[in-house]
Amino acid sequence: MTDHQPQVAVLGAVNLSCVRLKDDIYEIIFKMVEENPRDVGHDMDGLSIVYGDESLSRLYENSRNSSDQLPAQSGIVKRAVALGRYLQNPLAMVATLCGTRKRNLILETQSF
Repeated sequence: MTDHQPQVAVLGAVNLSCVRLKDDIYEIIFKMVEENPRDVGHDMDGLSIVYGDESLSRLYENSRNSSDQLPAQSGIVKRAVALGRYLQNPLAMVATLCGTRKRNLILETQSF
């Protein structure tokens, strides 16, 4: 975080323990800013943590595309990349799951 100073972080929302994890992350960021203001900068004060649905990122983690694009990375890293990509451009992330062979992808959606 000291090298890139992100504006947003995505937390994969799997269960209710994510609420506590989000609070812990905010506490760690606060301590980083408080203890190392020169290294971190005050831009980190405005960091937003948002919840992300892990259903698509789980599909990406186990896909052939993830193995082609991120061959040396572990599954959790591939899932994190997918969460970030989905936050930046959801349609592009879904298209990535279709692969280069232009296969059809069927996703079930729920209306809330």
